[in-house]
Amino acid sequence: MDVQKLHEASSAFLNCMNAQSNSSLNSTANMTVEVNTTCGNASVLPNPQPARQKEMQSVRILLYSLIFLLSVFGNLLIIVVLMVNKRMRTVTNSFLMSLAVSDLMMAVFCMPFNLIPNLLGDFIFGVAMCKIITYFMGISVSISTFSLVAIAIERYSAICNPLKSRAWQTRSHAYRVITATWILSLIIMTPYPIFSNLQAFKKSNKTTGHKCRLVWPESVVEQSWSGVAHGYAD
Repeated sequence: MDVQKLHEASSAFLNCMNAQSNSSLNSTANMTVEVNTTCGNASVLPNPQPARQKEMQSVRILLYSLIFLLSVFGNLLIIVVLMVNKRMRTVTNSFLMSLAVSDLMMAVFCMPFNLIPNLLGDFIFGVAMCKIITYFMGISVSISTFSLVAIAIERYSAICNPLKSRAWQTRSHAYRVITATWILSLIIMTPYPIFSNLQAFKKSNKTTGHKCRLVWPESVVEQSWSGVAHGYAD
């Protein structure tokens, strides 16, 4: 049955082309326009783009939702366990709690506000949310980096210099380091809310959409900030 339908569609398209070529036309350009407009409905294969896009959007929503739920509940579980169980309040676990809080911020302020504009093709949350989202995303990445570095240094000292590390590896010292990392992250990420703004663009349907972007006033400012941020990260 499919072969017969394909043959009939092909025959219809060829007959349409022959009819257009036998008609009286003024020029080759006019013939091209008329054939394209008249025979457009005689295409053999359907256009798979709309169905393909819906499938990709469904898969994206499913994956984002799964990762979001795992990130939120997983990090909340770590935070609750470390806060309730006093025996687990070690130096390493203190850094892990800071890391869990930063990862929770990333899940809450990054994933929903990244998925929805991608699906809609427009950032609909306004300028204020654009600045808040980019700021918290930058803070989360910075704190996660600093926390991992602190955990690596603490573990290295505990393994390579176990006797010397006991003198300074205390919970009070860990709390001071965590506080310093949060304050430093809040400071070095201040350009995000200052220079984040909405950029307008034209959609395919001739309407105006918006994107949340980090817009630097000059390239010198961007290079200076990148050098400072990368210097702290290194």
